[in-house]
Amino acid sequence: MNAYVKTCIKETAVFLMIYAFWCLAHGVSTELFHQCCQPKSMTEYLFIPFYNEIPYCKALIWVQYNAHKTSQQLLLSTVSWAMRVLTSHMLLEINYIKHKGD
Repeated sequence: MNAYVKTCIKETAVFLMIYAFWCLAHGVSTELFHQCCQPKSMTEYLFIPFYNEIPYCKALIWVQYNAHKTSQQLLLSTVSWAMRVLTSHMLLEINYIKHKGD
């Protein structure tokens, strides 16, 4: 296996680990927010403004927001990269077919 393939495999593994981390962070923070920061009874609804200011609830909201944005950006980057690879591959095939006919 050449160095290029090894590098591609390594970088893909790192990318997938980062993506998995942010997906897990989003899921865990959402569950914790639901359990710890959401009112469970009618009287607790009166204290929603206070829930919004509790430090761990603010931290969970921050994790949710950043995990959502990061996973969205990773997905958009992946789609853009895949489109570039497919487009360049198709251009190579078209050039090969054109030159094969000459």
